[in-house]
Amino acid sequence: MRFVTNIAIGCIAVAAGLTACKSSQKTHAVANGTWQDQPIVVDGANNDWPSPYPFYDEKAKIGYVVTNDKDNLYVTMQTGDRMTIMKILRNGMTLWIDTSGKKAQNISVNYPMENADAPTHVQKDQTQPMDKMDADQMHKRMLESARDLYLTGFKGCNGSFLIKQNNGCGVNVRMGFDEYNTLIWEAVIPFKSFYKDALAATDAHKPIGICFSIKGLQRPKTDGGSGGSMSNGSVAGRQNMGNMGGGGGGMHGGGGGMHGGGMHGGGGVGGDREALFESSKTWYETGMAVK
Repeated sequence: MRFVTNIAIGCIAVAAGLTACKSSQKTHAVANGTWQDQPIVVDGANNDWPSPYPFYDEKAKIGYVVTNDKDNLYVTMQTGDRMTIMKILRNGMTLWIDTSGKKAQNISVNYPMENADAPTHVQKDQTQPMDKMDADQMHKRMLESARDLYLTGFKGCNGSFLIKQNNGCGVNVRMGFDEYNTLIWEAVIPFKSFYKDALAATDAHKPIGICFSIKGLQRPKTDGGSGGSMSNGSVAGRQNMGNMGGGGGGMHGGGGGMHGGGMHGGGGVGGDREALFESSKTWYETGMAVK
């Protein structure tokens, strides 16, 4: 009789465990969002953002911040790593926005767009690495030519636009360099352009995912192999990306700014050259903040 009782108790415990697991799978817990008290001035500078940046992806070498108010989503990224800067300015960067909690890649801001004619730190006939001063000057020239963005998945404002052009959605992006030659990327994206006119109390803690997708450079044939760019990066270079590519997904909390995305010129031009050929995808999921 005791044996039967023990079996019954065991079955109840297993059933309870299965129920708990099933229940936990339905719960989508996300971090609390950060409310933006004052609208961000999108000018390619980081003086409106916290210092240091609170989140950092060690592999991609980028620091980042995501905030919102009731009308807009605010996003910034920065890096002082010259290999990462070159990849962004040469092959572009895509910001993906997901409101499903499933890392969907349907809404994107591609800025800068791929610039196939731009020079790189690695040329087929180059025998010595480019020095820091030359690289910084080249980056600034490349930044001046980054005048276009490409929007996908928005409400009625998709396609290519000049960054200073009214794109109909109010999406505003800029890049710039600070005094340490750190690249700063920032954007304001109205919720009405992809979600709803304004957030309400019912939107509190709803998941919103952000992905910074950076495409690696094509490997010169002299390095061996046939080269070919990695296939997650700019929309303009077209989208062949899985949901969980490299580059450090999830939330990389803490210590962003002094890493600073390779802050203050970390990484050097003559550093890890292999990093130039690596693509990265940094996913960050948070909850919508509501006041």
